[in-house]
Order: sequence, then C-alpha cells, then structure tokens
Amino acid sequence: VDGKDGVNGIDGQNGVDGKDGVNGEDGQNGVDGKDGVNGIDGQNGVNGKDGQNGVDGKNGVNGIDGQNGVDGQGGKNGVNGIDGQNGVDGKDGVNGINGQNGVDGKDG
Repeated sequence: VDGKDGVNGIDGQNGVDGKDGVNGEDGQNGVDGKDGVNGIDGQNGVNGKDGQNGVDGKNGVNGIDGQNGVDGQGGKNGVNGIDGQNGVDGKDGVNGINGQNGVDGKDG
C-alpha cells in the first residue's frame, strides 16, 4: 500500500536585521610633496664669426676726353701812332775857358 504524503513543514520566521557597522576612521593627511628641482641655467650662446669682407667693386669708367677750347677772336688793329714833331735845332756849344799857364819850377 502506498504511504501517505508527509505534511509540509512550517516556514521559519524572518531573521532579524543586523546592526549598522561601526563608522570607519578618518584617513591620514597626505604627506607634503617636496619642492621641485630648479632648472639648470643655459650656457651663453657662442658669438658668431665675423663675416667675410665684401668683394671689391669694378673699376670705374674712364672719363670722356675734354673738347678743344674755342679759338680766341683776333685782337683789334692797334691805333696808328701820331707823327712826331720836328726836333729843335741845337744851339752852339759854349767855348771852353783856356787853361792857365803852368808855374815855372824853381832852380835847385
């Protein structure tokens, strides 16, 4: 003979809610960061080399030859001289005075 079905068990009661957990502790303050390293100063730039001398310019063009001077105009004819007057006749010269006779020498 088949046995009878067993009776269903009674459902248990709902469990009690658990208590709230303990609040967590405050975190620690972060450590201050170190100051950054200063950058290294750059070196002075190298001076540029002097430029090369410029190329000499070409020789200048020779000057043009001067033109011949214009011939001067001929001078005017000179004025004709005035005719000279006749010279005056010379007078007779004065006669010279006769010299005196020499003194006789004394006897020695």
